This record gives sequence, C-alpha cells and structure tokens, in this order.
Amino acid sequence: MNEQDLRRLLTVSVEDVLPSQPATAGWDRARRTRRTRRAVGAVALAVALIGGGTVAALRPPADPPPDHPVAPT
Repeated sequence: MNEQDLRRLLTVSVEDVLPSQPATAGWDRARRTRRTRRAVGAVALAVALIGGGTVAALRPPADPPPDHPVAPT
C-alpha cells in the first residue's frame, strides 16, 4: 500500500468519525424546511378560503324566489 492510498484511507476514516456537516446543521435544515412548509400551507389555505368566499359572495342567486301574491284570488 503506497502513501497515497494510505492517506485516502485515513481521510475516509476520519470523515466517517467526524462528518463534514455536523448533526446540528441537519436539524437546522429540517427545522427551516418544516417552517417553510407550514407557512406555504397556511398561505394556500388562506387563498382557498378567501377565493371561495369571494366566489360565493359574488355569485348571482341561481333561481329567484317565486312571486306569490299575498291576498287570495
């Protein structure tokens, strides 16, 4: 085994023991992802509710109520 192979093997061993990104970086990334997904979900829900309410409020009535005379004929 030459020196270059030994150095490569030791480098891989050290990276296995000490990863290039610590675990806290992964937790922080997961927290940001969850927060972003939660915010996107809240915005989507707000848009759906506001859009649905606007459509319901602006839609004309389907059938006007029948016009019945008050007095008997």
